[in-house]
Amino acid sequence: MIFDSHFWIFSLFASLVGAAFTAFLIWNPEKLGCRISEPHTWTRKNLASIEFAAVLSFVVTLLAVRTLLYYGMPVFQGSFFGYFEVLLVVLLSSNAVAWLLKMNPGNIKYLLLCYLGLFIMPVSIHLMTANWGKANSKRYAELPNIRQVADTETLPPTDPSHMVLVNRDIAVFQGAKILQGEISSRYTIDKDSYTLQSIAGHRYWVAPLTLINTGDTLNWSNPESPGYVVVDAENPEADPKLKTGFHIKLFNDQSWALFVKRHAYQHGFSDMTLGKAFFEVDDDWQPYWTFAYIKKPFGGMNGKVVDKIVMVNVAEAEPQVTSVNPKDKPDWLDRVIDQELVFDYATDWGLYGRGHSKDYWPIFFNWNREGTLQPADVELNYTSDADNVWVVPMTATTGSHAVQGVLVFDTNRNDAKYYPGLNNFYIGESVRSTMFSVKENVMRYTVQSVQLYSIYGELTWVGIYVAPQADGGSFAGIGLLHAHSQNPADVIFSTNKTTALSRYANQLANRKQSGQIVSTAAKASKFITATIGRIAALPGSEVPTYLFVVPGDKNTYRITRETFSRIPLIKEGDVVKFSYMDTNEEEEAVGSFSCIKCAGLDSSLPAEVQDSKIETIVPAPAAVEKQQSD
Repeated sequence: MIFDSHFWIFSLFASLVGAAFTAFLIWNPEKLGCRISEPHTWTRKNLASIEFAAVLSFVVTLLAVRTLLYYGMPVFQGSFFGYFEVLLVVLLSSNAVAWLLKMNPGNIKYLLLCYLGLFIMPVSIHLMTANWGKANSKRYAELPNIRQVADTETLPPTDPSHMVLVNRDIAVFQGAKILQGEISSRYTIDKDSYTLQSIAGHRYWVAPLTLINTGDTLNWSNPESPGYVVVDAENPEADPKLKTGFHIKLFNDQSWALFVKRHAYQHGFSDMTLGKAFFEVDDDWQPYWTFAYIKKPFGGMNGKVVDKIVMVNVAEAEPQVTSVNPKDKPDWLDRVIDQELVFDYATDWGLYGRGHSKDYWPIFFNWNREGTLQPADVELNYTSDADNVWVVPMTATTGSHAVQGVLVFDTNRNDAKYYPGLNNFYIGESVRSTMFSVKENVMRYTVQSVQLYSIYGELTWVGIYVAPQADGGSFAGIGLLHAHSQNPADVIFSTNKTTALSRYANQLANRKQSGQIVSTAAKASKFITATIGRIAALPGSEVPTYLFVVPGDKNTYRITRETFSRIPLIKEGDVVKFSYMDTNEEEEAVGSFSCIKCAGLDSSLPAEVQDSKIETIVPAPAAVEKQQSD
């Protein structure tokens, strides 16, 4: 600490100021206008005592300032041009020496009153004027740049093929498999360092191997980590991987010179706040630590705005620190605005946004919070365009579990949208209880990471079933539930994503208007009468599922016994009528199904098929004969 090469000139100057102030206190404290002790006459003895006090104060102040700069890492913005914390340490250190050598203990109270008037009161007033009142509440609410969209707009679509099925607990359990043999004796993995990210279009959890031995932690013999662990976030069955060949010397869970934030602070990033550290890798698998560099726009005291992105390349033995503006960030960097900052933004906007800033004092004292909102959860959501956003359901501050609207924050810039039309459904905490109660959950697995997605154009809750383990948890299943449903019978539970999505697509295809719930998928349904060309059971399905095709149609259709109980009896050549959900994919889910000519099967049609416009696909007899002969 004391021998660290950074901030030496600044520390020496602060120590000289402290030494001079101590000498002044002992020589003639009445010059300050505060009665501390009797003034001294100018004698050689008094001069020697003043010199000794100054030298002692210099040493004590130097140690105190160095400790503050090394461990406290104060941000140089705010009161007294950002130097309030340093000034306070200098004053306390210099006065401690003066008290020790000369000052009458009975007069300490006078000096404390002086400091209260000269330093504490101005800072308190500065803080209050930058934080309280209607004008400030309005500024806080405007910081995240939230725009309200039309009631008809919905969440950005989710790509089901890249759905995240592995949460942090599962990643911790999977990553622990890597720690075997010699590696486990020297390295471990900090569970909090796992970062969910997209690498070359695929989702992974990534965390560095961190030092475990005391000698390494104390930075003896220049220790380093050889690499990091990679856990597939989309496939729970995939084995974790260990990427080595690197020289990682900075961590988020180490002390002294190994602490990555301290390294960035000492290399020029001390004027603003460093946000949460994320361990990320680029598309070439090169490791970085990334931070948001946050300024406080309200007098340097309050508010948070991301000014830059700090990136520390830790692939080589000598870390490289760089920074970029958020708009110029590299494509591989997944997030700048962290979860805590999003929560703060949503809280301030929910209380004082949408015109509520005029009601500041009733809201502040909790006299009247009518119409105000609060964030329920903050979850990361990957969209179909390979982007990612923070999704924040907003509820009333009365404690209701009903969602009033949804905030969607961009993870890489100070921008957000509010979707007021996404309302009248329950938050994740209530959904978690519903998913836990599903009858297929016979082992009573816990439900974690309940997230709000847009799947097949429908607002959908997706939860991960986790079997607790000694270290983390293991994947047990996936649950899907339409956001406007709260019935355990409507939960789609499966041990694999493909079956879950297939059954959910069939459920959506069967949905009809029910109260306030109108299925977008049902509106997009199409109806066909056609001849079965080929039909076969899909092996390995938890619910009996069949695929079939019709001549003249490029689509493959998927149907389960939940939709048509006698589907195993359907043969090639049968003439049927069915509806399907048009998702523009090669494989479409069938919503309703009935026979017209199926060798003795009932040919009655559901009412929705009878009353709907039906597209007829009837191939020429030759085509049917050729298909049957094939």
